[in-house]
Amino acid sequence: MEIRSKHSTVSNAGLDVATGDVGDMLEKGVVDPLRVKTQAIKSASEAAKMVLRVDDMLRARKQEMMDVKPEHNVHNYDMGGMM
Repeated sequence: MEIRSKHSTVSNAGLDVATGDVGDMLEKGVVDPLRVKTQAIKSASEAAKMVLRVDDMLRARKQEMMDVKPEHNVHNYDMGGMM
């Protein structure tokens, strides 16, 4: 709540994690440009897409392994003259 009240007087208010105090981040030299935030969001979404793709591939592979045709029975294979 302290940060919200500070924003009414200081537009660059933020939390100093080292001290726990609320202050003007621009005065303290903490600047987080829009480009950095945009790249962080893009990277996070790309990572999420990759995880979902891998999950889809694993599910598809599992489904393929479960869809065994009746002719692919172990008893239908020739033992190659071993018997």
